[in-house]
Amino acid sequence: MANDHPDRTIDWADATAHRLLLSAGTAYGVIFGLGLALMAWGRDALLLASSNAHLAGVKLILGLPVALLICALAGRLTAHVSKVALSVGAWTVAGILLSILAGHIPFEGRNLFVWVVEPPLRGVSVFPYGDSAAARTGLLMVIGGGVGAAAGLLCQLAVEWAWNVASSRSRLSWRSWAVLFVSMPLVLVFTWAIDDLINRPLRTPLRTTSRLVRFVQVGAEEEAEALELNYTTIDNHRPRLTDTYLLHLAAYDLQTLGRGHVDILFDNRFALRCLTLENRVGYCRPIAETYRDWMADLIDAGRRDERPWENESTQLVVDEAVVRGLQSWSDRLGERYTVTQESQYGGVILMGAEFETGAQINCRFRGVSPTRVDACHMAPPSTSP
Repeated sequence: MANDHPDRTIDWADATAHRLLLSAGTAYGVIFGLGLALMAWGRDALLLASSNAHLAGVKLILGLPVALLICALAGRLTAHVSKVALSVGAWTVAGILLSILAGHIPFEGRNLFVWVVEPPLRGVSVFPYGDSAAARTGLLMVIGGGVGAAAGLLCQLAVEWAWNVASSRSRLSWRSWAVLFVSMPLVLVFTWAIDDLINRPLRTPLRTTSRLVRFVQVGAEEEAEALELNYTTIDNHRPRLTDTYLLHLAAYDLQTLGRGHVDILFDNRFALRCLTLENRVGYCRPIAETYRDWMADLIDAGRRDERPWENESTQLVVDEAVVRGLQSWSDRLGERYTVTQESQYGGVILMGAEFETGAQINCRFRGVSPTRVDACHMAPPSTSP
């Protein structure tokens, strides 16, 4: 590279040089953080969106600004102190913080997002953080700390290289910007670890289920069986399948993340719940009618103190406080009503019932096996004329 600063010695007391070096350090951090976010969460978002998965881009939305902030601060601090040990230390901390961020965003991060967009679910752990996630995050912190240390050492060199090829007006030249991308191999290593440990186990059940649905839609039985996908478990319901559907990861094994349940919601209100094992689909069963029947059972419990779930192996558990609340509204629960699914986030489904009396109730169903009803609310009366 041509050297626009023949005197390679950096005068740290010179305000112009100091400003350029701070800009180079900050830019190095921004490039690192942006590359990490796009490769770790951007790629994941594209893969999930192509599989019609719900909340496909939330990790990117939440992770990108935080990753940029962490890395920009680390890069600026590195350029400011110009000490190798402090640079390595700052970036090691940054790598650990990024690992914690990557390990928690699919769980607590998405919980926060759901609490904002769906107030009735505030405080509910829609995406629980289990033992497997904790162990994977711990391992990722070790990897992230190592990558961060290497990035800190490289940051010192990159900032000096950027200075050496800066323009004659002491501004970052295109060659300066080019050398600041030297951290990309480290970013690739880090994002591979994030994807393999955190993102992929949560993404695989959704992509596998979506692939099976598409095979069934086009009648590609041989291709599905070659991948050990249980073609017949969805093909049995082919007349009720539509081209438009949305996938929810309703449950996952908190100990291994290897087993889960995926809900498929079609736009004709038909829904299937599929058991997944790694990259295979075990079986799928209809669930839309089941939830509507359960909602009817709750209404009967409020009107007539009947509890059919206690006499049947329905895998339904209802909190006693919910039953008492429904009974307190018995005079507002008419004989005729319409049941609908209001929304779903992960394994939490909000069901609603609107009565001919004008009353409306909403009940929260959580989990897969068993499914627990832990809250029902009477909607406030409409104030519209």
